[in-house]
Amino acid sequence: MVFATLKAGLTALMRNKRMLFTFYAVNLLFGLLIMLPFRGLISNFIGTSHYGEILGGNFDMNFFFDLIREEGTALGMLPILFLAGVLIYSVFNIFLSGGAFAIFANENQDYDTKEFWGNCGKYFGPFLRLAAASLVILIPLAIVVGLTQVLLNSLTEDAYQYFGYWASWFSTGLRYIAMVFFFAVFDYARIHRVLTDQSSLRTGLSFALSNFRRVMTLSFTYILIGVVVLLIYNPISDLLSMPTWFIILSLLVLQQLYMMFRMALRLGLYASEVTLYKELGNFSAEEMITTLDAVDFD
Repeated sequence: MVFATLKAGLTALMRNKRMLFTFYAVNLLFGLLIMLPFRGLISNFIGTSHYGEILGGNFDMNFFFDLIREEGTALGMLPILFLAGVLIYSVFNIFLSGGAFAIFANENQDYDTKEFWGNCGKYFGPFLRLAAASLVILIPLAIVVGLTQVLLNSLTEDAYQYFGYWASWFSTGLRYIAMVFFFAVFDYARIHRVLTDQSSLRTGLSFALSNFRRVMTLSFTYILIGVVVLLIYNPISDLLSMPTWFIILSLLVLQQLYMMFRMALRLGLYASEVTLYKELGNFSAEEMITTLDAVDFD
């Protein structure tokens, strides 16, 4: 069933390719805005010197340490800007997810600009409340992972090296599983809200627990696809490290293709999760909203 769901999700994504371009364009614009402070900092440091030529090549540690020495005060603000950027980016993607889930939930409705943005606004408030409520799940997950780490550290303190090696891998795997599970619960809670017009984080948690194997297999399948493509992308991008206009332009095009692929993976996962929830979700046909209309602005 999982791979049939995967196929159905990718089919729904291909049917709504314009939504992929919308996600890509909006995220690109947001990324450019976030990068402005960093660009200004580096431009102020480089000035009119020829130091900028090395930025077209591999990462240079001398440049990094010189930047810290000359712009240390400004760099101290970057962690705060980074955290603020991550928070704003997360909230903005929660906003976009309302339109995406609504489009995928209605099999009779292909991508429509008005419907997409209308549903983004319609579900933004409920999705934000679900995000805040999901912290109730995140805290116990973090406690379980932390206690497991402490237990493994105590067991491996005087153990053979190979035991410590596998214990570290187990700890890392547990953290990833907890993180993926947390986001899956949040996704299915949002899907339930779109399909039934009822907000219930408990329903998302119950669905993820009762269908744990299918939910995690679906999520990790998309993660695996992303890792495989990343392993292909990294060595190619490393080859494009000469400070020439052609190489820089080629690297820029490659980066944007990779970013679009990542957007496609996210939307494909959304579509597959909607399909899986429709197949296995514990709700009656009467509870499902058959017509997912956006807010009417006319």
